[in-house]
Amino acid sequence: MEADSRKGTAVLPVAPRNLVAAIAAGGALLLGTATQLCASTTAFTFVDPPTGTNSALGNDGLRFTPSMGMLVTALGYYDRNQDGLALQHSVAIYDLATQKQIVSATVGPGATLSGLFRYQAVTPVVLSAGHQYIVVGHHPGSTNQDLAAYLTVAPTSAPGITYQGYYYDLNATIDIPTTNGGSNTPFFGPNFQFQLGVPEPGAAWLVVPGLVGFIVMRRAASGKQVRDDGTN
Repeated sequence: MEADSRKGTAVLPVAPRNLVAAIAAGGALLLGTATQLCASTTAFTFVDPPTGTNSALGNDGLRFTPSMGMLVTALGYYDRNQDGLALQHSVAIYDLATQKQIVSATVGPGATLSGLFRYQAVTPVVLSAGHQYIVVGHHPGSTNQDLAAYLTVAPTSAPGITYQGYYYDLNATIDIPTTNGGSNTPFFGPNFQFQLGVPEPGAAWLVVPGLVGFIVMRRAASGKQVRDDGTN
């Protein structure tokens, strides 16, 4: 049988759009894994007390442990009448194991209202499941500005968060308060917003080696010529 001359040289084409689609799919997977496409949730909520409480100079802190990875998106401070904060309040989250501050912001006039709190957006930071943290808010002290909320019951924590008590100190700058004020009588104080379902740092990048390998192999195939002279 005469060999078909049209089979003399064949090239396996790879359209550029295939590579673009692969890269786009990988990027979408990374982005979707990192954020889970979910709206931010408020960490702690409570029924607003009938009256506000004068606040002394110092820090109020709430210890907590996430049950799954979460992404902190904003730090907040209590706004008694939801009419704007008059003072500047440092708010931060600390890792209790390392004693290091992992995210911070200043919340004050002009901050965004959500519920009973004013929030300042932050560069997102991952909190690890099973790890203990404390969110701390500093009050410069006042008898009539930015009154605190004094609770007689524990606050309600969002799904994914285990509340582990209220701590305070009377220091002039923000730090980790260590005086146990009791689990059921916290002052607010600080808060934060987050997104749940975020993987541990680096987990999303597990798809990268496979994606890169796929692109390399496809590029190699696009340059390979397969010759068929009619024999095996």
